[in-house]
Amino acid sequence: MSKKVFSCDLRNLSDIRAFVAEALNQYAIRTEIREQLILATDEACANTIIHSNHCCNERFIELSLNIIPEQKIAIQITDAGKIPELPNEVQINIQENIRCSKKGGMGLYLMQEMVDQIIRFHESGKNIIILEKRLN
Repeated sequence: MSKKVFSCDLRNLSDIRAFVAEALNQYAIRTEIREQLILATDEACANTIIHSNHCCNERFIELSLNIIPEQKIAIQITDAGKIPELPNEVQINIQENIRCSKKGGMGLYLMQEMVDQIIRFHESGKNIIILEKRLN
């Protein structure tokens, strides 16, 4: 398991992407899956930093990757910020968003497209998001 803590500063997103890429590069994971996981993690962390922690660099998120070779990858994002009010399923009309130049709202949709399961819950004062991707 790989684990690292980052302050809630959007400038840390490049370090978060690098951390995930480095952890995934230790395993024989297809490039497409690797890139999907990096993108989904980047979006989940950006949402956590912005919406739960208001970009306060005195707050932190913990990122951990649990990789079971040839089976699945679970990426967990934990923070102690505001509990996000997010729907479990996002139904989005991409064409309508593009036509209306709507800002935002695409991140959850992208995350759902990139991973097999998104698990979110609140426990002991912490927000936890788990992104799961099957490898077989």
